[in-house]
Amino acid sequence: MRQTRFKTLKAAALVGGLLSAAALAGPATAAGAEDFPDHNIQYIIPFGPGGESDISARLQQKYFQELTGQQLIIQYMPGGGGAVGWSQLNEMDGDGYTIMGTNLPHIILKPMGKDPGFKTADLKNFY
Repeated sequence: MRQTRFKTLKAAALVGGLLSAAALAGPATAAGAEDFPDHNIQYIIPFGPGGESDISARLQQKYFQELTGQQLIIQYMPGGGGAVGWSQLNEMDGDGYTIMGTNLPHIILKPMGKDPGFKTADLKNFY
């Protein structure tokens, strides 16, 4: 029972964080914010399927849809320990409907060793 409750709280916290990020990325006007999101959100995972990032994203999908009526469309951009996804995300135009899963050790340590195509300070989790 305790473990199930913890998983539910964890999922709720993840969705809360996702919704906060989506709200910040959405339209700036109050009228526009009421309608946000009005279509599906692209959720980029910079790793392949089956890992912790994928599991967390899949847990969030159900709750996100229940709360917003929209779906999280998961897209994988694996390669270079996350560097491929993060460097491609930095090249995208911000539309308010694209978010990225983040793993702190990877986004901090990768740029310290070599040039992976992104700098930690330049990363945003929503575009």
